[in-house]
Amino acid sequence: MNEGQKDKLAGIGVNAEAEEFIRALEGVDFPAPKDEIVRKSRDKGGIDWEVPAALEQIADRTYESQDDLLTELHRIYETGFVPIRGGGPAAEL
Repeated sequence: MNEGQKDKLAGIGVNAEAEEFIRALEGVDFPAPKDEIVRKSRDKGGIDWEVPAALEQIADRTYESQDDLLTELHRIYETGFVPIRGGGPAAEL
């Protein structure tokens, strides 16, 4: 991961490392719909459970680029997304 990617991921993640979000998105060809992004993130091994949980919360639409998706991830964390283990709904602070 380069410094530009790290900068774009600043503020995303509570337990998960920025590198885990990047690894989860490897192999996603943009534009990509939410369901494909979530599916591919779940297929990756060794990624913190928070990553697919966060991706489950993104808006149900097609993302034009990785930057477009990262903007959406920032939005959900900035509005109070707190990952809950076990597939439960996101909690508001």
